[in-house]
Amino acid sequence: MKFLVGNKVDLPRAVLYEDAANLGLKYDLPYYETSAKTGYKVEEVFTTLAIEIYNKILKNLKDSILSLDPSSKVGRTTLTKFPAIKKEEDSNGKNKTEKCC
Repeated sequence: MKFLVGNKVDLPRAVLYEDAANLGLKYDLPYYETSAKTGYKVEEVFTTLAIEIYNKILKNLKDSILSLDPSSKVGRTTLTKFPAIKKEEDSNGKNKTEKCC
């Protein structure tokens, strides 16, 4: 996801609004004008970006779930409260220590 953001709209214009908006249309990007100094539309841009990221994560998650083969165990993990304990044996075959994971 990409945005085209013109900043410093509190200062005299260096780029015409129409030129920037047309550039956004050309590259299929939403165009916003902001001012970090005054805070003009800064929150709106970040909120919109956060929503877009969230929606993309949900879409990817949904696509992943829908593409799972229920009979496949590849990529599945079982979460447990306690990790598995592995026991090591010394050269005499006796348990010497227990290690996690």
